[in-house]
Amino acid sequence: MKKISLLLVIPVLSGIFGCQEDNFSLDEINIEVLTMDNEIVKNTFEEGTDVVLALKIKNQSSKTFEWSYDYECELSRQQDFMLVKKEVQTEDPNITSVSVGIPYQFPLNCPTVGLPPRITISPGEETIVMAYAWSSNPDNTVLQTGQYFSEFTITIEVESHQKSWNLKTDFIIE
Repeated sequence: MKKISLLLVIPVLSGIFGCQEDNFSLDEINIEVLTMDNEIVKNTFEEGTDVVLALKIKNQSSKTFEWSYDYECELSRQQDFMLVKKEVQTEDPNITSVSVGIPYQFPLNCPTVGLPPRITISPGEETIVMAYAWSSNPDNTVLQTGQYFSEFTITIEVESHQKSWNLKTDFIIE
């Protein structure tokens, strides 16, 4: 009889702990894209500044969030990830911007199979998980005076939970 009751308790405990995992939510993970000069976050730069585009994560959940190489690899393979556009005035009202480049060479070659998490973000902690200087891509030219932006969507899946973030940053070169 003891064997039977123990066998019944294990699935019940597994069910209770499994429900806790179901409470995990990516809604408590905030992601934003930033522009920086060295390590200073700002939106206005002097012409010739090597602008850095960065992805920052703030973990507002009660669980540790692990940023993996796989996320980084998948994002850097998106054609619009961190794509910088310059706002322009044209006679065609449908054309309001032109693409000027991305701050890394596309696509990145990133073999990531089996690697441990790259960054661990504890509850309440925030950190920059990716940062690329404009000059990291040798195809880029110096950003000229004007208004720029980078707008893209990222999707992350953790423990079969998936969420997308629509991200945008605006910045000015003076």
